[in-house]
Amino acid sequence: MSEWDKVFEEMKNELLEQKQQFHIIPKMVLHETENQLGYGSVTINGIVTVKGIRVMKSKKAPGEFYLSLPTIAREDSYLEICRMEPELYHTVFKTVVKDILIQQMNQKTAEEEISVDVKLIDK
Repeated sequence: MSEWDKVFEEMKNELLEQKQQFHIIPKMVLHETENQLGYGSVTINGIVTVKGIRVMKSKKAPGEFYLSLPTIAREDSYLEICRMEPELYHTVFKTVVKDILIQQMNQKTAEEEISVDVKLIDK
């Protein structure tokens, strides 16, 4: 086995077998519609970017949301083009929801007017 093969094998084992914290960078856009809260993409561990992620409003449980991963439409169904382990799915979902909620808070703060009265008081 060459040195390259050894290094490649070690890297492969680290990526596939090692349970490590995921480093996720969200690029979400707050775009609320009847069915959706926002959309965008995430980069996972600086290696993989998943585009076409959406945070959807649940029709079955109003007030709840779920993560919709990219699909391709067929005539009568959808083909999943992205699947995630439950742990990764949960981490991605938490990260994108946090990003969207921060955008919502910033938007609401920007919309509110703050008025301050300044009075000079003679001693």
